[in-house]
Amino acid sequence: MAESSEESDLRQANFRLCRLCVWPNYGGLGFHLENTTPPPHVIQTVESNSPAAAGGLKILDLILAVNNQDASAADYRTVTQAIINARDSNGRIELLVIEKRFYEVLKLRGVSFNPGLARIIDTPTTMPGDYMSFPKNTPRTCEIRLKPADQSFGFEVINGNRDIGAFIQEVVPNTPASRTALRKCDRILEIDDKFVDDEESRAILIRLTKAKQKRSVKLYVVDTSTYKFFQDNRVPLTSKEFRKSKFAKQIRQQPQPPISTYINVVDSKK
Repeated sequence: MAESSEESDLRQANFRLCRLCVWPNYGGLGFHLENTTPPPHVIQTVESNSPAAAGGLKILDLILAVNNQDASAADYRTVTQAIINARDSNGRIELLVIEKRFYEVLKLRGVSFNPGLARIIDTPTTMPGDYMSFPKNTPRTCEIRLKPADQSFGFEVINGNRDIGAFIQEVVPNTPASRTALRKCDRILEIDDKFVDDEESRAILIRLTKAKQKRSVKLYVVDTSTYKFFQDNRVPLTSKEFRKSKFAKQIRQQPQPPISTYINVVDSKK
């Protein structure tokens, strides 16, 4: 059967039903919800190696429903409480979401956000092995070079909070990026040895566009847990200063334990 125009629109808008679950060794679900006026409310951040990341949730997704209950016009407290109640019941938390950049256009066109047309993504019931073994508090350098047949690096970028900095929104399978240590939800600290974490997001996108024209890019990145740890403990964020730090020497000398887990389901202060 041919795909309808509405189905095509929703597919392009990344309309999803993300079915999350709690992992015994992870505190919470791993995302922060922003109080948006007017609703629907927006996912502000998704934490690395979390149930939310594994379940397909993305930064700047809008929550349209929670466990089949319409949330598109609900107040912030109602939505967060529905998520918390579902989490505490140890069942799946079903979040119907769509990328923010598409929502208003589709709404004005009268598109029906029918859950039956959403792509379903299930969080694994236990933490995947690559999440468990992920190196703790360790930056990564990812050098991506395009071969003649490659059309893109294979990763998607999203603006940081208040349009400062940038995150890796997605790493596309079977692309040059997927063959490096780059991961979904990584925060970009440097591009081609230039520190960019404090730059405007649009300036970072321009740098990446220029890198694509050169057909190679060097990214220095950290996962969200490492970024928070470095900020809290005043560990240098630049690669040059980090390599000179006492902390870098310590982690080079110690075996890496499994990734720590500390993220709450929602943070009303975000």
